[in-house]
Amino acid sequence: MTIRTKEVELTKKQYFKILTSIFYSRAWHLQIICGVLLICCLLEGNYSFAGLICCSLLYPPYANWHLVNSKENRNSLLKCIYEFDDTFFTEYGENGNIHRIRLDGLTRIVRKKHYYLLSHQPSQFFYVPRSAFQSEEDAARVEIMLQGVSLKQSLMNVSQ
Repeated sequence: MTIRTKEVELTKKQYFKILTSIFYSRAWHLQIICGVLLICCLLEGNYSFAGLICCSLLYPPYANWHLVNSKENRNSLLKCIYEFDDTFFTEYGENGNIHRIRLDGLTRIVRKKHYYLLSHQPSQFFYVPRSAFQSEEDAARVEIMLQGVSLKQSLMNVSQ
């Protein structure tokens, strides 16, 4: 059975929030270390090193902002429609591009409250909002498909 979504559009603001939250969720320990170093530098009066630490904390959001607004990243912000079936996930882009990926080829599935992030390469993901599904039944079917993929991936990781 094929499940087709409504048209999806990722705004620059949403894209920036997703990239920034991914970075900070992965690098929370570095933030703590930088915060402790910053406090120590300020207490000791070493303001030049404290400024360097502040710059290192502010660089990731700046880099994400630059990526979101770059010309090379234009395709990520185009409207698209997604289609799920038992074995494939397909993206039909506004510009006519079609990406067809096997569900078992997804390397990472991130489930958030309002959306999914489906990755098939380390630096690329597809944004699928839960509100894009035509009905709650379609959303539940896709969730079951993605749980099956996650289960297969975890079994493969255990066997290796």
